[in-house]
Amino acid sequence: FVVVPRIGGGVPSAQIDPFPIIAGFLGGLALFLFGVDRLSRALTVVGGAAMTGVIGRATSNRITGALTGAGVTAIIQSSSVTSVLVVSFVSAGAMTLTQAIPVIFGANVGTTATAFLASIDLGTWVYLLIAVGFVMSMAKPRERLVQTGAAIASLGIVFLGLRIIQDAMVPLRTHEPVLDLLSIASDAPLVGIVVGALFTMVVQSSSAASGVAVLLAGQGVLSLEAGIAIVLGANIGTSFTAVLAAIGKPLDARRVAAAHVLFNVAGVVIWVWFIAVLARLSMELAHDAARQLAIANTLFNVGNMLLFLPLVGVSVAVVSRVVPERGARLTTDTREPLDQDLIRTPPLALGVAWRECHALAELLHRRFQGLLTVLSLGEQRSPGPPLADNSRRFDELLDYIAGIGGRELDADQRRALLAVATTAHQLQTMDEVVRNELAPLAQTLGRQLGRTDPVVSYADLVGQALAGVVAALGAAGAAPLDPDQANGALEPLHRSAHAVVGMQLIASGAAGIDAYLRVTEFLDGLDRIVAGCRTIVDELADIASGSPEGDTPAL
Repeated sequence: FVVVPRIGGGVPSAQIDPFPIIAGFLGGLALFLFGVDRLSRALTVVGGAAMTGVIGRATSNRITGALTGAGVTAIIQSSSVTSVLVVSFVSAGAMTLTQAIPVIFGANVGTTATAFLASIDLGTWVYLLIAVGFVMSMAKPRERLVQTGAAIASLGIVFLGLRIIQDAMVPLRTHEPVLDLLSIASDAPLVGIVVGALFTMVVQSSSAASGVAVLLAGQGVLSLEAGIAIVLGANIGTSFTAVLAAIGKPLDARRVAAAHVLFNVAGVVIWVWFIAVLARLSMELAHDAARQLAIANTLFNVGNMLLFLPLVGVSVAVVSRVVPERGARLTTDTREPLDQDLIRTPPLALGVAWRECHALAELLHRRFQGLLTVLSLGEQRSPGPPLADNSRRFDELLDYIAGIGGRELDADQRRALLAVATTAHQLQTMDEVVRNELAPLAQTLGRQLGRTDPVVSYADLVGQALAGVVAALGAAGAAPLDPDQANGALEPLHRSAHAVVGMQLIASGAAGIDAYLRVTEFLDGLDRIVAGCRTIVDELADIASGSPEGDTPAL
């Protein structure tokens, strides 16, 4: 870069080395993005369950939903995490699309906190933040203190990255070719919008785009109007990120992403005509250029939210038309695939794992009920189609749980992870027992013996134990069958089935002994189902007693 003096005087010609500027900018940007990512992760670990509860309850009205989205995003510094939380609730049926969209609108307001962070100069306090956070993060095994320290240190790294970018940009204050180039964005806002959108697409962070724009405005390198145009473009760029994240995702996730795009793009199209108005208002509210741009960014996002909140119903209708449901499903498996992106947010991922356990337990119970029908009808029952193999679905769930285990978890989350892993494994074992052992034996016994009341009675009580597990997994506060009570009720029936059927069959000779051995094998399989139910109930009881609220796992 060479400074070109203007006619009639100006800045003397001087050689500027571009390497320190580029290296400082890229290094500072990397630190900033790293700090924001680590801050979001640490705060999610510390308060993920609380934030999940807050968003889950933000369904009373549109204003509450918008304020919740803004507050949560401002705290965790990630609108992506907020969107993931919302999609999870919509997919689980805990929140409708109409209730979810205001939260998404509010999330955009929450991202403006980054611009205000960029306008603050903490000076040497940045280093103290990093030092204090580092010391706290070494306080093992106190997990919450560790993650709180990580959040504080990450916040310091965010400020450090911004400071490095700011220092790297100092030579550009008087570099007229750069100033002339950037002034184009003031005269042609479309250029600034494109620059902001492209920059956000590249770094995958609208917070970074707005933060850099605020720094450049504070250095006098960027005019206020050009900065506003770049900030508007950042909103379009982050919409592109939302679209990429929704590819291959469930219908609800795609519709939430579509609502995000509609909101941001329509907002920019409207507000681009009022850049001068935003600039004048922000200059009335602050004198510092960096703070003026931060205020303009907030005014735009708040104004956009207020403009679209009354149009939530229209937004739902539009996104439902843009992203229609693609006809009826051709299979009976109506589940949505496990969302791998949720693994970055362990409280949500654990909830998904519990819900999948509940769905698989329901399938297992229905399969067992079919087995009971075979036993009850005896030889009158037709063989029917072969049972579906859920092995792949169980493997996907166990891999998903293993992925959660690779994240940073606090003590409660580790306990819940162990419980859900044990539950999934027990359900898989019981499913294999029913499919591969009990179902074929039930067909055989039906043909050989017809209806055998002691065996049917025993199997029916086992089915009740399995139904109790389904209920416990499906709703907080459900009362699963007590293991000791189950054991006391099942053992007499077990002994009765062995004794009564055994005496009848042994008296029949060799054929009867063969049938008796099959009955014994069938009863042993039922015992394994009971053992699996007992293990799951014990795990749920441990989770309930170990949580501060005494509740069952949050689903």
